[in-house]
Amino acid sequence: MKLLERLGVASLLTSAWLAHRLRATRAMLRQHFHDEAALREIARALGGAETTRAVLQQVTDAGVAVTGATSGYVERVGPTGPGGDVEVAAVSGQGTPPLGTRVPYPGSLTEAIIQSGEPGLVTEVGGIGERMAMYLAECCRGYSALVVPVLADDRALGALVLLRAPDRPPFTTAEVRLARTLGDAASAALRRALLGDEIERERSAREALLQSTDQGIFGVDLDGRCTFLNRASAELTGYSPAEMRGQNLHTRIHHTRPDGQPYPAPECPIIRTLKTGRTQRVDDEVFWRKDGTSFAVEYSVAPIRENGRVTGAVVAFTDITERRASYRMRERLLARERDARGEAERRAREESALRRAAAAVSASFTEEEVIHRIADSAVTATSADGAYVERINDQHTELEVVAVAGSRVPPVGSRIPYARSYAERVVQHAESETIPRLDSADLRLPDEVVRACPDCAALVIPLINAGEPVGTLTLLRSADRHGFRRDEAHRAETFAHLAALALRRIHMLRESEARRHELERVMESRARLVRGFSHDVKNPLGAANGFLQLLGEGAAGPLNEQQRANVDRAQRAIENALALIDDLLRVARAETEHVEIAWTAVDVREAVRELAEEYRAQAQAKGLDMTVDLPEALPLIESDASRIRQILGNLLSNAVKYTERGSIAVRVGTRHDGGAPAPGDWICITVSDTGPGIPAEDRDLLFQEFPRLEPGVEHGAGLGLAISRRIADAIGGEITFQSEVGAGSTFTLWLPLDRETGGQAD
Repeated sequence: MKLLERLGVASLLTSAWLAHRLRATRAMLRQHFHDEAALREIARALGGAETTRAVLQQVTDAGVAVTGATSGYVERVGPTGPGGDVEVAAVSGQGTPPLGTRVPYPGSLTEAIIQSGEPGLVTEVGGIGERMAMYLAECCRGYSALVVPVLADDRALGALVLLRAPDRPPFTTAEVRLARTLGDAASAALRRALLGDEIERERSAREALLQSTDQGIFGVDLDGRCTFLNRASAELTGYSPAEMRGQNLHTRIHHTRPDGQPYPAPECPIIRTLKTGRTQRVDDEVFWRKDGTSFAVEYSVAPIRENGRVTGAVVAFTDITERRASYRMRERLLARERDARGEAERRAREESALRRAAAAVSASFTEEEVIHRIADSAVTATSADGAYVERINDQHTELEVVAVAGSRVPPVGSRIPYARSYAERVVQHAESETIPRLDSADLRLPDEVVRACPDCAALVIPLINAGEPVGTLTLLRSADRHGFRRDEAHRAETFAHLAALALRRIHMLRESEARRHELERVMESRARLVRGFSHDVKNPLGAANGFLQLLGEGAAGPLNEQQRANVDRAQRAIENALALIDDLLRVARAETEHVEIAWTAVDVREAVRELAEEYRAQAQAKGLDMTVDLPEALPLIESDASRIRQILGNLLSNAVKYTERGSIAVRVGTRHDGGAPAPGDWICITVSDTGPGIPAEDRDLLFQEFPRLEPGVEHGAGLGLAISRRIADAIGGEITFQSEVGAGSTFTLWLPLDRETGGQAD
């Protein structure tokens, strides 16, 4: 029997370990899915924000949501730049400073984070020292903080400050990574909003500059001498009518060409009109004021005729100095607007690519499809010519190309050694690296890339997830274009993070599936082993028990008192062995077969009353008091009465078995949320005893098979609680417990009032 126990324990421990690993992997996957959903929602929200203030508010709300912070706010650098103040521009949550609060930028916490360019963790706000703003010292001492720089290209806008109350743990590394990715997504949205603000300001300025001015008028005789000028002309030129009368208009105020050279007299538009009698129109020329300053005009010269002869001319002009400046500015603005429109379109493509890449991570695509979509999005966002993703094998000896996008890329499946490769270097240093020309690279690259584009530039970005190297994302750009800029490398790192996340997720899904198959295989193998042993062992044990029964009845002659006692002990040992085999068979069936549940309307009060009466005699035989506390009324629930009795039977059996003196109490009631395993309405059945209690170091083993928490007590194989928890899961319930050494234990069976929602009645 000891050999059988050892075999059973070994196999059960193996399956328990695999099950534990499977639960841990599923928990990690749930967290990844939560992070991915948060990233998609953030990208969607930021894509709809049109103004800088709206973007900053979205960033603040998203930062509090995805990191679980207590509150958060954005400190924005003022228009005077780093030499001025920082202002609170957006808030979210409770305990934040009022909007518009200002503190000096030099020496502030925002300055330290912007200078570093990386998110910073503050484990205790009171430890900041002189950099701590007054409102933090007053309201948030003891809080922990995560500070993320808010940037637009290389321009520092401020910092996002996320706060967490003292009763909660500080921010984790995973939350810092989420905040960094939030900053990357916010950067693109901020650039777009800033460009829109700037375009609107410049358009308003252009419209103001295009306003018309008053018109001036000169009269000239045949020699080009001034005969009269109106009031507007005097104001514009600075010459009074007396000063100008008889003066040569050409030499006094109109003596240059647009190229800055003096007019030869015959070329002067005024003289030409006087000579030809034809009206002249000049769109842009320079006039001179009395003080020697110049101003631009547009003017026309019309002849004055008397008796068919030209006797003079009228010069009507308009000051277009501001308009000419506005023309030039308009051209500049239009050029900038075209550039800005192109930049906005590029930002829109980048944001769209980021959303597509984030969506691909959690979509039900194959590994090749997910990585290909991310690589393709990276090409779009960075305007690269091509991209490929290399994955490091489990032994860290080889790199394999698993996805490509664009042109001049190696074929999928290409392999190179990991040692002395660019992937090895960027992974070890956790930093991206630019290669100016592929044919001058000093480390290994796929041969097909170097042959296809020897003069191309490349950007190699490490793929690291949860501290583990995954591979690299490499972007390619042809020689006739500029190399990769810093902002493009920064954007590409966002896609590298998503690619690493996708590769890690796929790896975990494969590992989870492999572990599940291994667990099923082990369970099935153990079940076959147990069934085989039970069949081969129960028969001879049954036969031996029959012979012992005949001996006890005197079939081979009368037995003395010592012989009868030995026969009784042998029979008890065989019965214990047969009971152990039956327990093993029940566990094997529970693990490999579906637990059959007969759903009916169940009166829990009646089921508890009947079962308590069955165990009352056992309790009284040990000198224990048993009390049963039932409510006057309780709603019927949809469940399986026999399964509820089976679970309560195990709980009551253990209470009687392990309690040597004192009492056992059974209580039935209802709960809403408080203490329940999940939100909603529940029926709770508690079984409390005054036994020895369960030490803290043994509680993790309580619901495992063969726990043997008390080596000196031989009460069975220790399978009751393990089987009970499986049955509770099958009927939508849960078993919890509380215990104190020397003061007893309380086990609670939770049953949902609503089977469809698992206790969720709201």
